[in-house]
Amino acid sequence: MSENNNEKEIKKDWSMKELGEIDQNNLLGFFALLLKVDRRINPHLYGNIGNTSNTNQAE
Repeated sequence: MSENNNEKEIKKDWSMKELGEIDQNNLLGFFALLLKVDRRINPHLYGNIGNTSNTNQAE
C-alpha cells in the first residue's frame, strides 16, 4: 500500500485557470465570505472604508 502512496504525484502549484467556471466562482465566493466574517469580527483592522458600491452611487 505504501508503494501506491509513493507513486502518486503531489501537485504543489495550481492556478485558477485550471479550475472550471463553477469551481472558480465557488472559490472566490468562499474568500468573499471569509472577508465578510473577518470584517465583522475585526472592524478595527478595516477602518471606515465603508462599502465601495455606496460611495460610487453617491458620486
